[in-house]
Amino acid sequence: ARGLYVDGAYTVEKLPGIVDVNLGVEYKYNKRLSAFLNINNMLNKQYRRWNQYPSYGINFLGGFSYAF
Repeated sequence: ARGLYVDGAYTVEKLPGIVDVNLGVEYKYNKRLSAFLNINNMLNKQYRRWNQYPSYGINFLGGFSYAF
């Protein structure tokens, strides 16, 4: 449920259930060097996360990590 404050009154709105599938992988080459990839919202569902702010569709985040 979500609470809304409208015209001086607090109301509750029931939100529908959602499925949000994510995947994250990391490959460690050695103690210092690694790479990662995160895939979010793999089903590309459109839904409101909070206060009418929409979610992103499918998105990817990847990168490398190096320790000195």
